[in-house]
Amino acid sequence: MTRAVQRRYRERRQRDNRTIQAIAVVFAGALFSIATTATLDGSLLGGALLAYGLMAAAGATGVALLGFCWPESFAGRPSASGWLFGVAAAAAMLAVSLVYVMLLGASTLDTSAWSPPGALLVITAVLLPAFVEEWLCRGVLWIAARRLMNERQTIVVTAVLFGLLHVLTWGPFGFPNRAVGGLVLGHVRARTRSLAPCVLAHLINNFVAAGFLEAL
Repeated sequence: MTRAVQRRYRERRQRDNRTIQAIAVVFAGALFSIATTATLDGSLLGGALLAYGLMAAAGATGVALLGFCWPESFAGRPSASGWLFGVAAAAAMLAVSLVYVMLLGASTLDTSAWSPPGALLVITAVLLPAFVEEWLCRGVLWIAARRLMNERQTIVVTAVLFGLLHVLTWGPFGFPNRAVGGLVLGHVRARTRSLAPCVLAHLINNFVAAGFLEAL
């Protein structure tokens, strides 16, 4: 084995090790942020800002380990059809959630109970989750996983983190529903090669869901 081959081998090993570290940091940092804030007694806005601030820090650490790939973590600009995929994904996620709620025992859903969420709920339950969670799952983690796995495996890994994030806020019953949502968003990310349609789908889904929370 020549020195050049040995050097390339060492560089590849080092790159793979940093990638594994980035994946571990994203998973651990995201779960730690939610677990920490879930135990705090405080305002809804303060808890959300702390949780998503810690998640953003975990994502930034992952980006540093991956070689400061900031532009790549936000992916490219979507085409017009990409936005349509985002809207379709939102509809699919809402349909999955509706079926899931009905399977858990709700025979019907009173759509008349929906109302536009207030400003605080828009910030904490719509905007912050959509932007931070998508960048973390379909941005930073997506890049790291793609360096070690194929596209299908990456979709599954990012969906698992997406589901786990919601276990800490919605309990164990939140995992199946959100993991399926993560699979939908992963397919959108793979199909459009962009993060923006995923954010759009997440925004629409959360806005509609938050409207029902506001009515409770």
